[in-house]
This record gives sequence, structure tokens and C-alpha cells, in this order.
Amino acid sequence: MLIFSVIFWGFIWHLVSWIDSALMQAFYSGWFARQGAGATLTDMIVASLVIFAPLFWFIFMGAMGVAMGDIASSFAMGTNKISERATSKGAIAATSIVKTAGAALL
Repeated sequence: MLIFSVIFWGFIWHLVSWIDSALMQAFYSGWFARQGAGATLTDMIVASLVIFAPLFWFIFMGAMGVAMGDIASSFAMGTNKISERATSKGAIAATSIVKTAGAALL
């Protein structure tokens, strides 16, 4: 999951780059000629996306990892309960067999 999450960063940054170019083309066709407050604000928004989009992705993937760990843990606990019941039933059966065999020999 960690490797997939890191590889997915490339897609996130490509998406942010596409958003940046689309916003700049939509708002400012001659962007370099008119660097104003709106263009600076757009740059700040896109720069924050470059930082916070992967951060939100890692938070999401971490929550999914915790959820998958809880599911695996509950599955393991369920199999432990089954094995404990099988062990106790097997011990009861073995004890009764030993008692029956001991009574038959006496």
C-alpha cells in the first residue's frame, strides 16, 4: 500500500499541474505580461495543492490501512475462537475416550 501510495503521487502532481495550467489559461491568457494579485492568489492555491493533495492522500491511505488492519485482526480473532472451541471439544473427547478405555481395561 505504501509503494502504491508513493507512486500515486505522480498522478496527484500531474493533476495539480493540469489544474494550474487550466486556471491560468482560463483567467489570464497573457499571464506573464500581467502578474497581478489574482495570478498570485492562483499560484498560492496551486502551490498549496502541491503540498496538501499528497498529504490528504496519505491520510486517506493511512485510514484505509488502519481499517484493513482492524478487519484482519478481527478475522484472526475469529479463527482463534474457532480453534479454541475445537481444542476444548477435542480435549473433552480425548478425556472421555481415555476414561472409556480405562474402564474397559479394568
